[in-house]
Amino acid sequence: GFELIPIIDVEIDGEVRSMAAQYVCEKLGVQSINDRVKLAEAHDTCYKLGFDKGIMSLGPFKGQPVKKAKFEFRNVMIKDKQAFTYSE
Repeated sequence: GFELIPIIDVEIDGEVRSMAAQYVCEKLGVQSINDRVKLAEAHDTCYKLGFDKGIMSLGPFKGQPVKKAKFEFRNVMIKDKQAFTYSE
């Protein structure tokens, strides 16, 4: 196994969760990586809630909404030449 590292706090089911993916997988009864339908639902739920309502709990953008931090982090990475804009 591996250690989970919380980076986003998000409210799910009336409580702020620091381990949203773990919580949603347990709630949906995911038993293995073969539970593809449940895993897809967990992914979609966490992704949407994390982006729309999540707050960064770690790193240089700690305390900022994910919606804002995502673009600020992107800009820092481009400025520092750790990333570049790409589109097809």
